[in-house]
Parts: sequence; structure tokens; C-alpha cells
Amino acid sequence: MYGKGVYLAECSSKSDEYASDDKTGIYKDLFCLLLCRVTLGEVLHLTNGGDAVHPMIKAGIESQAYDSVLGDRAAAVGTYREFVTYKEDQVYPAYILIYERLE
Repeated sequence: MYGKGVYLAECSSKSDEYASDDKTGIYKDLFCLLLCRVTLGEVLHLTNGGDAVHPMIKAGIESQAYDSVLGDRAAAVGTYREFVTYKEDQVYPAYILIYERLE
């Protein structure tokens, strides 16, 4: 949606949508989530994503006017907000959470 980067969410349920369980081994039927500390810096706030906005994002990041993107999907379509950084040193994985889904 917002180009190649590290995608983060403020809601664990958003991250859980992308998690898959381990089929074998000691973590069989368990899921993993990284809880990260993130420095967003100057944020480019967008409500729309896709190929049409990639050049604008690239120009904003390369010019150093912006450090990250807030894809405000909550405002656009009523779903989760997405945060995207384009430099891996902006993200510090602080905790690994291993969990089981209860149905």
C-alpha cells in the first residue's frame, strides 16, 4: 500500500491478521508477535495508498522532509491505522510475544 518498508500497527489484532502458526516443533499451534519501539520522526499522513502515492512517499522520504508514513486506513475505510518506516534503525524489537488463539 505504501511501498517497501517496515509496517507496524498500534493494535495487536491488526498484526494478528498476518500471523501464522507453527505447524511443528516446540511452538506448534502458537503464534508470534513482535512488540517494537519505533521512532516515527516527521510523519506523512495519508488516507489513500497504492501505486499512485509511491512516488510522493519516495520523494518525501528521500528529501528528508518525512521519516515515516501513517496510512490512516481508519479514516479512509474504517479499519486499522498502519505505520511505515523506511529505515530499519527506526525500529527496535523490544519483546517477542508467543500466544495461542482461543476460539
